[in-house]
Amino acid sequence: MKKYAPFLALCLAVLALFVWIRFRPSAHRQAGSGEQIEVFVSILPQKHFVEKVGGGRVRVLALVGPGQSPATYEPLPQQMADLAQAALYFRIGGFPLRPLGWIKSQA
Repeated sequence: MKKYAPFLALCLAVLALFVWIRFRPSAHRQAGSGEQIEVFVSILPQKHFVEKVGGGRVRVLALVGPGQSPATYEPLPQQMADLAQAALYFRIGGFPLRPLGWIKSQA
């Protein structure tokens, strides 16, 4: 089960994006205006999935680009500013895979 956890988390994230795009109240207004939702992802494989699910409704940006190592990556100040303005951010690992008690222990 543990070896499938990252894949399951990615699938759930993509499903959440699809549901959010499909059922949000402003969906009809944005679909007609051609406005894209800006979405950030951690790594390039996520970008591919989110682009396939969101289609032309999303503009997907990956924090870790081609040739960069996720293990040693440090975000640029401009990326952090852009991330703060994004509508959604999907990441690999972290909170979705940890028990809720972990949050309370960090406070």
